[in-house]
Amino acid sequence: GQTAALAGIIAAMAINADVPVAVSMGAALLTGALIGISNGVLVSQLQIPEFITTLATGSIITGIAQMVSEGKTISVIDKKDYIFWGSGKI
Repeated sequence: GQTAALAGIIAAMAINADVPVAVSMGAALLTGALIGISNGVLVSQLQIPEFITTLATGSIITGIAQMVSEGKTISVIDKKDYIFWGSGKI
């Protein structure tokens, strides 16, 4: 959940900054991929147990999400391209 939250925050902030929706979605996907890769490296290369890695990175990601969003809700309003993709109707 923490990774999805951070990716969503990054996408919403990018969309609100008038970055194209495709680039914003790419940034969100890249965020999730980088977090997943870092978890994989911690587990496979540094031999840190999966449970500990998940708890630790989850806490770190939550802190980063709070810092990036300044603890505020980030809404995407009146962005028709984004609303199309987020509506569930393709």
